[in-house]
Amino acid sequence: TIPFTRLQIHVNGKEPIPDLPPDNRIQVLFSDSDLTDIGKFKAIDGYEGYILTVDDDIHYPPDYVERMVKKIEENNRTCFIGVHGALLPIGPEITRWSDYTLLRRTHIFETHLFSDLPVNVIGTGTLAYHTDIGEIPWRDFDYNRMVDLHLSVHAQNKKTPMKLISRERGWLREINQDLEDRIWQTAK
Repeated sequence: TIPFTRLQIHVNGKEPIPDLPPDNRIQVLFSDSDLTDIGKFKAIDGYEGYILTVDDDIHYPPDYVERMVKKIEENNRTCFIGVHGALLPIGPEITRWSDYTLLRRTHIFETHLFSDLPVNVIGTGTLAYHTDIGEIPWRDFDYNRMVDLHLSVHAQNKKTPMKLISRERGWLREINQDLEDRIWQTAK
């Protein structure tokens, strides 16, 4: 496996974090306010290199970093790589949340994907990219719990491709947590 050089954990508010192993590569950043899912991008300001954003409700396999970095390099560091995302239908602009949730075709991270797939929306809980793409304007993301859509609009505006990688079923697995606090539950 590729060893990580820095692991930054963003904690919304001043909530206590679980016990972490003693490792000077692990840094915990706190926000004075609850940035929700946008907070994962706060920690990467000014960093250069590979970025992998993760969520605390997904189990990542031992070869996750290697496979994601390999895909970044296969795409010449020019696109966002992910394991979870959605395709939007061709046709009228989607302007309502209900249309988005009804019309998109979601490719869930736990499922098998036979080949790499370009998408319109990429899930930031499984996102990987190199900073050669440019900075993510997270301070401009004006709605909490919508970071996947914010990032996807940014990518579309910059003409940055987004791709899901091929994988076997169960390569990533959901960690069962209290469903009431999840972003998708609170956004409904």
